[in-house]
Amino acid sequence: MDQTLGYIKDNLRLTVRRSISRAYVFWCSDITDRWPWVPRDKWWTQGIAVKGWWISKISLHTAPWILALITLSLGYWKSLRTTWLLSLHTIFFPLPYYITHCSPEYAYPVQPFLMIFFFAALCQRSRSCRRNSDADSTKGPNNG
Repeated sequence: MDQTLGYIKDNLRLTVRRSISRAYVFWCSDITDRWPWVPRDKWWTQGIAVKGWWISKISLHTAPWILALITLSLGYWKSLRTTWLLSLHTIFFPLPYYITHCSPEYAYPVQPFLMIFFFAALCQRSRSCRRNSDADSTKGPNNG
C-alpha cells in the first residue's frame, strides 16, 4: 500500500492520465482502438469481417450508456423512485477499475443497470403520459 501511494504521489500526472484512459475504455469500449495502448493496425484499416465485428461490438457496448444519457437528458429519470440506487451502482462500481486496470468487459455488470434505468424511466414516462391523456379525455368539451 505504501509503495502504491508513493508511486501515485511521485507520478500523479501519469496516474491521472492512465485513470482517464481506463474510464474511457470502461465506458466507450475503445472506439478509437487505442487499448491496450500498443501500436498495431487499427480495426478500420482491416478486412470487412474485422470491421463488422468492431462495429457490432462497439454498438452493443455503448448502447446502454447512450440510452442512459438519453434518459438523463430528457429528464425521464425524475419519474423513477429508485434512481438513487441505480445511480450509486453505476457510479461506484467502476471506480476501482479507473485506478487499477481495465478491460471493456468489466462494464458488463453495469450495463444491465443502465438498461433497467432506461426502460423503467421510459415505462414510467409512458404511464404518466397515458394517465394525463385519459384525464383530459374524461373532462369532455362541456366539463372543462
